[in-house]
Amino acid sequence: MSGLRTLHRLRKDARDGAQDAFARRLAELRLAEELLRRASMEDGQAMVEYALLLSLLSLVAFGAVNEFGLGVSSLYSRIVAVYP
Repeated sequence: MSGLRTLHRLRKDARDGAQDAFARRLAELRLAEELLRRASMEDGQAMVEYALLLSLLSLVAFGAVNEFGLGVSSLYSRIVAVYP
């Protein structure tokens, strides 16, 4: 009878070990999935940063054109007035 008990105990240990290995592998896969999800979220963050930089540069360019545009226009007006 002890041989049968030993066999049952070995089978149970093997099942428990397989379940533990499966649980560890599942945890690793979930961790990898979470890391990939977070990595993909950074792409959206980078796009927002680029959009903010583009809007800031657009505002600076618009202000520069308005400021220098008026100055250049008055310069051409003075040149035309001196040299008709």
